[in-house]
Amino acid sequence: GIHGLRFRVEHESCNNDDFYMPLLKGPELRLVLNECHPFYSMVYSPLAKHISTEHGESLQSVVLLLVASARAECMFGGFRERAIIKRFRKLWGDTVAAFLS
Repeated sequence: GIHGLRFRVEHESCNNDDFYMPLLKGPELRLVLNECHPFYSMVYSPLAKHISTEHGESLQSVVLLLVASARAECMFGGFRERAIIKRFRKLWGDTVAAFLS
């Protein structure tokens, strides 16, 4: 983990176009990447396949960026705040998909 925060990165084939889903339960953060989003197939998966090579540091950097984003998102507590950050994540994911196409 990172300074007391335990986290897991998982991936699932979701029936939506979400970039990722953050799930915080106690001291553990689960970051679930959507296998159907272009980021997974074009960035994450290729890096993960070559983790033992020079791409390992790149994968670690990408993961830490996403974990930081997911952790920050989980800090929003109110319904309105959560709705805004969920909308931001949707727009961010759509923009990433557009840039990768």
